[in-house]
Parts: sequence; structure tokens; C-alpha cells
Amino acid sequence: MNCKGQKIGGAIGLAARAGKAPSGEVAVEAALKGNKAFCLLVDATAAANAQKQYAQAAKFRGIPCYILEDFDLGQAIGKPGRIVLAVTDAAFAKMIADKLMP
Repeated sequence: MNCKGQKIGGAIGLAARAGKAPSGEVAVEAALKGNKAFCLLVDATAAANAQKQYAQAAKFRGIPCYILEDFDLGQAIGKPGRIVLAVTDAAFAKMIADKLMP
């Protein structure tokens, strides 16, 4: 993982430890339906259909959706195998977005 990946991983891990980043299909769906999500993060290893589904759900709700290339989302939050995460805090969402933008 490069330096940029470490910074993103740190921000995501911090949000997860603060309880502001529910992960997994059920938790993310609940955050989206409750209008609590500020952005979605999807691992690039997710199936193309799943990536499309989450991108459309985020677009419908007017929030950004980031597909993370060369990055293990599950490892960053300490829950291997997770492919989707919703950030439910505006400050954490901004921090992560700032680190994802060049």
C-alpha cells in the first residue's frame, strides 16, 4: 500500500473506530434508508453488479460513491471480507474525500 493508501486507510479506520462507518450490506442499506450516510465506499473487488447497485443508490440520495482501487476496505476497518461501507459523519466523509482527491 502506498503512502496515499495508508492515509485513506487511517481515515477510514478512525471513522470505523468512532462508530461512524457501518459496513456490510444490511448496515449500509439501513444508513442509506435512514438518510444518515454522507458517502459510500465500495471495494473494487466487489462484483460489477454490486458496484453499480451501490453507485446508483448513492446517486439517488445525492451522496458521493467512491470505488477504492488497490485497497482492501475490510482490512482497513478490521473486518476482512467487507466490500461496502457508509460514512455517517460529515467531518469523516470530508476527511476521506479530501484524501481520495488528488
